[in-house]
Amino acid sequence: MLLRFNRGFIKEQFNMSNSDLRLISIVRLLCKQAQLLYEELAQVIADQQSRNLLRTLARHRSETLYAIANDAAPDITAQGNPMVVPAQILQANEKVKTRLQENRPEDAIKCLVQGSKHEVAFLRQEVRNIRNETLRRRLSSFVAVLQMDFDQLQLLARNRYH
Repeated sequence: MLLRFNRGFIKEQFNMSNSDLRLISIVRLLCKQAQLLYEELAQVIADQQSRNLLRTLARHRSETLYAIANDAAPDITAQGNPMVVPAQILQANEKVKTRLQENRPEDAIKCLVQGSKHEVAFLRQEVRNIRNETLRRRLSSFVAVLQMDFDQLQLLARNRYH
């Protein structure tokens, strides 16, 4: 388990700012999107080793979602405010969906790598800006897992194209 918060407890316990809560909402949104994309891609990839890796990556996102499920952060998807997430990440995720619909899993992996690269860089910077030390440590562990997952995804893409 990467993170664990209780509803209503998080803001008081960690004295979190609105920007900290917004970041938790962004993490929640990105985890949901990535989990779905990894699962969809795992269904169309032919080789078992790649499917297993994609399922592992989806499970990491699912575990993070579970860990932050009870937090008090608002759901930014309900607010209709996509501007808080860099457009590069959202566009890459949309490209992955499109490539999957076009039955082009190899291209979907390439797009997923690009989106993941931006996601890791964005979240690393955002976590550095968190004022609350406890929250920063907790989210730093998530970003570390995200970096390892990105490295595995990048290796998968490299192995499939060479």
